[in-house]
Amino acid sequence: MSEPLYWHLLAHAHITPNERMAVLNAAKALDGDVANLTAWVEGGYPGVAADLRATVLQAFEASAQEAFILEELEAQGMRVLPGRDPAYPKRFKRALAKRTPITLYLAGREELLNARRTIAIIGSRDANPEALDTARRAAAFFARQGYVLVSGNARGIDQTAEESAIEAGGEVVSVLPQGLLDKATLSLVRKRNRALLEGQVALLSELHPKSRWQGRFAMMRNRLIVALADFVLVAQTGLKESRSNGKLTQSGTWAGAEDARSLGRRVFVFDLPTDGNLALARAFAEPVPLTPNDDMFSAIEDALKRPPRLVPDTTPSAQPKLL
Repeated sequence: MSEPLYWHLLAHAHITPNERMAVLNAAKALDGDVANLTAWVEGGYPGVAADLRATVLQAFEASAQEAFILEELEAQGMRVLPGRDPAYPKRFKRALAKRTPITLYLAGREELLNARRTIAIIGSRDANPEALDTARRAAAFFARQGYVLVSGNARGIDQTAEESAIEAGGEVVSVLPQGLLDKATLSLVRKRNRALLEGQVALLSELHPKSRWQGRFAMMRNRLIVALADFVLVAQTGLKESRSNGKLTQSGTWAGAEDARSLGRRVFVFDLPTDGNLALARAFAEPVPLTPNDDMFSAIEDALKRPPRLVPDTTPSAQPKLL
């Protein structure tokens, strides 16, 4: 078997994250540099408990079927990206610790995964026109400044920002909530074919290539979006929790902003008069006052050069302003 196939099989074996790390550490112990699963298997699976060894061996026995899937990936111009690969995002390893995927799947230009400057623009699927327009302007501005946009390709803010960045000549990493061989991804590949060929776009997923979209996958990929970004700009969010028809729902955008904060990323939010944006600013985000020109985006760049600093306003219900 090939080394990428071993990593693929280990990523989807029915074992815990700690057990995966035990396997990788055992494989790494063979040469002291990077985990070499091929050498580890050929060496007789040393360094792990017998029950874990048996489970991993069982997972590796599915190699024939999974090898065909990786061949299909390759035929589509996609590839497996093991954690040992030089193109693997270094920001993931620094920020996510045990939540780091051991294997990723990639279509497009791999250099975008370790771009020098990155930004995530996130927001609601059902954003209002003002938020959509401001996200479009922001994506174009930061594309022109050389930032790679990290996005989730969801309807609304995500897709608006991605299209704007590409039109401005910028580059985009789309972190997807489904596998690369799912029909939704293949449709996106056709839509983005020119940008993929020209190296403007990378499509990234941690999921099995055949995985279909699920709501929990959309929430899972939030941590990857914000971990890959140097800072996060929230165009529009709902409240952290809201109730509709007696059902309590949580905002995915708010959850993404919280993930970003927990990873030490700066979180900015457009100063729009929506309940979610105002609440996020009160909670922890740095508000960005809207301007008719690009001064608002230049202010974000200036703020990034300084430590986070909010100035309280003593007037009732006032929001602290970005300096």
